[in-house]
Amino acid sequence: MNRKNYSDLEPRIKDALQSQADRLYRLYESDPARGEAFLRRVSRRIDATQSTRGEKIMNHRFRNVLVAAGAMCILGSAAVMASGGFVHWISGSSSRDEISSYEELAAMGEQHGVPFTINAPETFGNGYAFASARPVTAAGVDAEGNETPLPTEVSLTYEKEGLPDVNIYESQSRPDSTPAPQAQPRQIGEYTFYFSEDHYKFVPPDYEITEEEQRAVDAGTLYVSYGASEIEENLITGITWEASNIQYTLMTTDTPLTEEELLEMAVEMMKN
Repeated sequence: MNRKNYSDLEPRIKDALQSQADRLYRLYESDPARGEAFLRRVSRRIDATQSTRGEKIMNHRFRNVLVAAGAMCILGSAAVMASGGFVHWISGSSSRDEISSYEELAAMGEQHGVPFTINAPETFGNGYAFASARPVTAAGVDAEGNETPLPTEVSLTYEKEGLPDVNIYESQSRPDSTPAPQAQPRQIGEYTFYFSEDHYKFVPPDYEITEEEQRAVDAGTLYVSYGASEIEENLITGITWEASNIQYTLMTTDTPLTEEELLEMAVEMMKN
C-alpha cells in the first residue's frame, strides 16, 4: 500500500489506520502479501461501485472495510528487520501500472526492474486463469526515516467464475522473513509449503472483545480490527514457500477451496 498524507481523511479513519497498524503488525509478523492482496480486493470492490455520472462511491460498509484493510498494510510499524538495520518497511502499488494481458507480463517485469523471472502460469488445472498483475515497490526505513529502496516485487491475480480471486505475491527472499507462527508445514518434494488460515474480524469502535476472542488473538488465530460500522468477518487462507531465493505467497479470502486444492496450485506453479 502506498504511503499517503492522511490529513484529508476523516479523523476516525486516520486514527484507525495508525492505531491498528502497530497492533496487527505485532500479531502478523511482517507478511506484506496478505495486506497487499486484501487491500486490492477491497479497492476493486470500491472502484466497481460508481454513480451514473462515473463518480466513485465509497459506501460506509466498504469504506470501513478499507480502513481495516489499510491497517493490515502495517503502516508505521516498529519491528526490526534483520537486514540493513531497518526499523520498518513500506510497500505499495498503483493501478496505473496494472496489466491485464498475460502477454505483457514479461515486459512489465522488465520495465519496472523486477529482479527475477516472474513465475506465473497463464491458467491452472482447476480453471483459475490470469486476470491481472502489477509491480510492487518496497523500501526499508531506518530510525532516522531514511528510505532505502528494496527489489521490486510482483502481485498477481487469478480469477474463476463463481469463486473468490486467488492472489499470488512474489518477492526476493528476505533474511528476516519467517512463516506465521500458526502456519502448518507440508513437505512436498524439495519444497516446504506453509499453510495457514487467518480469521479477521472487523468491528465497530465500541466493540468489546470477549475473553474467548482475546485468547484467539493471543494465539495468533484471530485478528480484530476496529473502525467498521458493522461486524464483518473474513477467513484468509494462504500458502507460503521459498524456491531459488524467491518467496511466494498464494492466498484467497472466504474460499471453498480446500488446503489440498490450494497446495495443488502451489505445486503446479513450481512445475511451470
